[in-house]
Amino acid sequence: MQNIFLYLALLAGVLDVAMLFYVKKTAINSGPFTPFIWLIGFSTFYEYFITHLLYTDAYYWFQIYPFLSFLAIHYFFNNLLKPKYQKLFKWLFIGFIAVYICSLFVWINKSTMYLAMAINRTYITLFIFLSVALWFRKLMDDLKDWNLWHNPNFYFILSLTLYYASTLFLFLASNFILKSSLQFTSYWQINAFAGIFFRLLIGFGIWKMKTD
Repeated sequence: MQNIFLYLALLAGVLDVAMLFYVKKTAINSGPFTPFIWLIGFSTFYEYFITHLLYTDAYYWFQIYPFLSFLAIHYFFNNLLKPKYQKLFKWLFIGFIAVYICSLFVWINKSTMYLAMAINRTYITLFIFLSVALWFRKLMDDLKDWNLWHNPNFYFILSLTLYYASTLFLFLASNFILKSSLQFTSYWQINAFAGIFFRLLIGFGIWKMKTD
């Protein structure tokens, strides 16, 4: 049962990339969320072939992925909201670099790598919440694009918000769960389960790009 959620999440990641190719012949020009979709494809490949099949320790990946995901998410919101908040986003990027460097000092000790993940995850989640609030404010200021159900970016934003909000506590408590007598793999299925809906929502947003 535990592997079912993992396989479904991986399958959803493959479908997202495949759908991107189907919807847009030139995937590079498909919009500001494209780098994150490519990251999903790469992470799907890495998690299945490198981590799952080759039984490679995910120690390095757990620290690399938050950095790559923030770059992709920052690129998405920065392009979505520019030019109004360019200076703010520069400072937020600098803030993440500072937080990430701090997390490296925690990550060096392998026993606390989940604490490093929690540090990065918290900043990224707060960044998403702030960016979403700014996006809605931009919609109200522009008095347009209120037909959100036909807006691909709405599904991308919804997927990011729901996924990072629903798994934040898990990442914050992961170091405690790992060191306690609790079944860590059972709790980690929350992340896999949330990841399925996360990638399905992204897939729906990609499909909406077809009529964008």
